Amino acid sequence: MAKHFLHLGFLLAVGALALKAAFMPPRMQASLKPGESAEIDGGVLVLKGFDVPKYSDGKPRQYISDVLVISGMGDAASGRKPEVRHAKISVNHPLRWNGWWLYQSSYDAAHESYTVIEAVRDPFLPMAALAGVFLLLGAALLCRGCFASGRSAAAQAG
Repeated sequence: MAKHFLHLGFLLAVGALALKAAFMPPRMQASLKPGESAEIDGGVLVLKGFDVPKYSDGKPRQYISDVLVISGMGDAASGRKPEVRHAKISVNHPLRWNGWWLYQSSYDAAHESYTVIEAVRDPFLPMAALAGVFLLLGAALLCRGCFASGRSAAAQAG
């Protein structure tokens, strides 16, 4: 049974990679100054401001963008109000929004006048995660079988 989980996990992983290569997930970048906005998949990303805290020697410690994400802008005819979400995006701390990952990608190092936010959507991520689960389960079952057969061999020898 372990080999079935391993094979299924491997096939799912290869399938996720093949689909990702064939249908490159969308990604976009927006260079924004405070107060500017960019449209992302029917929503709007507004940069309220950004901060670059520094170490005592003047080197950047972190890049932090203060943003508003507004969903449902096209629903005015239905009478629904747009959904507004306030968040901070920093290096290694992306924002997950409507199936998109919003990353702090870069900033204007010379003047600190703008920031670059990268939006990435990967619809094959759940498939790759499931592949990892099957691979781990198959490996665990395989190891369990190795330890069980080792105990019975030791009992027979003794």
